[in-house]
Amino acid sequence: MTRRVRMTLEQLQAMSNYPAAIVAGAKTNLPAVDDLGPLLAAVRAAGFPEPTREHRFAKEAMGREWRFDLCWPEQMTAFEREGRIWVPLPCKKCRHPRRLLMSRHAIGNGYDEDMAKYNAAAVLGWTLVRATAKTLADGTAAASLVAVLESKRRQAT
Repeated sequence: MTRRVRMTLEQLQAMSNYPAAIVAGAKTNLPAVDDLGPLLAAVRAAGFPEPTREHRFAKEAMGREWRFDLCWPEQMTAFEREGRIWVPLPCKKCRHPRRLLMSRHAIGNGYDEDMAKYNAAAVLGWTLVRATAKTLADGTAAASLVAVLESKRRQAT
């Protein structure tokens, strides 16, 4: 049976090796814009243009304005980095380190808002490629994005 535990930020910070600012969400494991270099290099190598950053969409069609992290409007393709914070928490029984996921995008209203955004993008005909820091680092995000852009290029001809 799962037991709910309520903790203050100070208690959570005290149990982890992270400073309070990180636990509070001021810093995530998202790569900096410069860390998108390998992904953008793969896109360039495949012959695609530079993306538009923070492209706004859906305002006129749906009355709500959202933004994509990266976007190729001509191909109706967008890219989103998903952010998460992993905080190590020791298990009280076995002392094995567990991890607690903290992210506005992974819980509660943030998750619901992201789903509304992704669904609105689908309704409007956008293809969305999502990635985590891990898939950015191991190259699978770049491979997926290039494959989608190439598929769109073939469909256009």
